[in-house]
Amino acid sequence: GEEKMSVANPYEVLGVEETANLAAIKKAYRRLARTCHPDLHGRNPDLHERFLQISSAYKTLSNPQYRLFFD
Repeated sequence: GEEKMSVANPYEVLGVEETANLAAIKKAYRRLARTCHPDLHGRNPDLHERFLQISSAYKTLSNPQYRLFFD
């Protein structure tokens, strides 16, 4: 399928500096994920959307190839 091109800045989504290392990124992801995880908060559509956004940002930033491309 077509990727949505309205991709939010993954650094902003996770609230980390663009110089953040993987450990800092992972920590931010875990903290944010807990605030909106479907298992913890039921089926809230807004939170679910946010969770997907956070997950996507984390996946992006934990991929070194992508980070090179993104920077």
